Formats: sequence, C-alpha cells, structure tokens
Amino acid sequence: MGFFKSREEKEAERRQREQEAMELAQKVSSSPMTQQLQAFILDQFGDLNSEEVDKLRRLAAYGGRAGYLMEVQSKGIMFNLINRKGESLDKWAITFDALGYQDLPSAGVNVLKKILLQTLSSIPHLKVLDTGFFMYEQNRTKQSW
Repeated sequence: MGFFKSREEKEAERRQREQEAMELAQKVSSSPMTQQLQAFILDQFGDLNSEEVDKLRRLAAYGGRAGYLMEVQSKGIMFNLINRKGESLDKWAITFDALGYQDLPSAGVNVLKKILLQTLSSIPHLKVLDTGFFMYEQNRTKQSW
C-alpha cells in the first residue's frame, strides 16, 4: 500500500527538497568560510604582481590555453596549474578540515563553486570559464597613459 505516492506527496517532497537546497545555498553564501575563501582568491590572483598571476602571465606568453583549473570538492578546493599541452605543472589544495570546517555537503559544492567563479570573474586580468578553468587575459582592455 505504501509503495506508490500520490501526486500531492510527490509535490510536497519536491518542495521540501527545493526548500532545503535554498537554505543550504543561503548558508554557504553567508558563511564566514566562503568569505575567507573569496578573500584568499582575491589575495592570490587579484594583484597583477602576485606570484600566482606571474605564473599565469608566463604561461600565457607561449600562447594556447594554459592556466589553473579550480576544482571544488566536498573536502576542499584543489588548484591545478596546467600548461597548454594539458600537463600538470603544480597542484595545491585548501582543505576545509585544515581551516576548522567540516566537509561540505554535495549540494553545497555547486553553490560554493559558483560563488568562487564569480569572485574570479570579478578580477579584470583573468579569463574565467564555467568549468573552473581560468587563465591570464592578455587581450583585456588597458588604460591609456
């Protein structure tokens, strides 16, 4: 008898899942951890003279697609520097556990990735793709003297 659910029960479950997803998205976006990660990204990649941007600039000088691939996972964020051939040059990660936070639920991974991609997109000298790949933008508009 309990195997089949009525249309109303299915609709109520769907609304409940949507509500939980919205609450999680709000929790992730307003979290101090998210703000800390955004500040870290702006610190590492926002300054044109930073070490990470210098790496991206040197890779861009050879042409082709070379840059960082940012992967947001439930345990942390991994940055993989790849050259135009797709070879990994450098990998480093930020784990949530090391920062004193628990693992992120899988529904929150996409929310955090979207927020961090928006943060990267706000940096004018980076070209950012939806896949998490970003590189130095040589052809950006520059100010005149």
